[in-house]
Amino acid sequence: MGIPFYTISDALKEIAVSGNLPPTRDNLIVLGNELATEKGGEYPSREILDKIRYVGIISGMRQLGQIQYFKENSNLALISIDAFPKVRFERAKQRKGVAEADNLEDFVRKEIEENSGDNVQRLFECMKLSDYNVKNNSAKRARKNSENFIPIISAGKRINFPAFF
Repeated sequence: MGIPFYTISDALKEIAVSGNLPPTRDNLIVLGNELATEKGGEYPSREILDKIRYVGIISGMRQLGQIQYFKENSNLALISIDAFPKVRFERAKQRKGVAEADNLEDFVRKEIEENSGDNVQRLFECMKLSDYNVKNNSAKRARKNSENFIPIISAGKRINFPAFF
């Protein structure tokens, strides 16, 4: 698509590595919580928005402050993309990026823990703020869904999605 892509966790991974902290999921969660307390809930949204000239794709927003910052300072169209837990777990294993969990039960347990208690991560609440919700349980459907994003993202403005979303 040629549209710049940013991931919220990239900034956290850079900080972790520079501090000799292994960039595991658990470490990134702790680091994200600490940085939200220290630098504000919108961190690292400010830094990402400064890099975007006209249009960009940002993945991995899990804190309400991040979304609030983007909504107040940009023309954000928030798209929530979700899949069944088993599908997400299998995809996480394939990515081999950050160790998510050893098994599906731990994966689901960690997800619930991350969205409760003192954590600033509120993925489930963030998803409720979405302008659009997409179910992404199959690769074939994912391709069709992504093709529909191109004109929306390229236009840099809010456009209603087709009814099948």
